Amino acid sequence: MNSETFKIDEFMSNGEGREPEEVDVQKAVVEELAVEKVELEAKTVSLSADLAAAREQIAALKESEAKVKGESESLKAALEAKTAEVESLRMELARRADLLVNCDTQERNPNALALLDRDVELPDRFPGETRDHVLEVVRAARDKAEE
Repeated sequence: MNSETFKIDEFMSNGEGREPEEVDVQKAVVEELAVEKVELEAKTVSLSADLAAAREQIAALKESEAKVKGESESLKAALEAKTAEVESLRMELARRADLLVNCDTQERNPNALALLDRDVELPDRFPGETRDHVLEVVRAARDKAEE
């Protein structure tokens, strides 16, 4: 390819057998193409900048997505642990309820039965008697629970 620049004025002065009108038309077409080329280059630069910004946004969104996935997995593991804990507590509650249902009334502390049957209107025979009975029942229940 020739490295010299094209000189339109020299070309036109040589005459090369072309009509001046045809040369004017070709010159106008070349000028329009040059203007379109400049406009397209400007659009290309603008679109390249938009593309770079979009790529930055995509990278930021992917980073956010990874962070949210990590938090989600962490919360999911915590939920599973809490669910297992709740299930364990439910099983323990069911076991204790079963113990209460199957508890023989003769195994109960006679003071506990007396407290249940006690007339609320009757005063204590001795000061603190009811308190002592209640503490005794609680202690017996605690001992039973520990077994």
